[in-house]
Amino acid sequence: MTLASLASEWYMLGFVAYRLTPAIAGTNTYLGNQAPHYPLGFGLGMGVTAMSIVVAITLVFLLKRENKKLDEQMETYGHLLNPDLPPDFRYVL
Repeated sequence: MTLASLASEWYMLGFVAYRLTPAIAGTNTYLGNQAPHYPLGFGLGMGVTAMSIVVAITLVFLLKRENKKLDEQMETYGHLLNPDLPPDFRYVL
């Protein structure tokens, strides 16, 4: 077994697990005895959506702060301290 075929198998396993996660979560949160309103299922969906919004807003603030740090490095040193980044690198918001 080569490394490429092993990586391919792990990739497919990850893809299958990613695709099955909603099916597993759905069958365990949309319970038949809670029909037709399904408070657990819809509540979990709303909670995940709200958490996604919080994470997205947090990411925007963190990336803005990182862009300010990069600007300060350019003003102070004339180049970025990380040599792997191009001099005009900034996170797009």
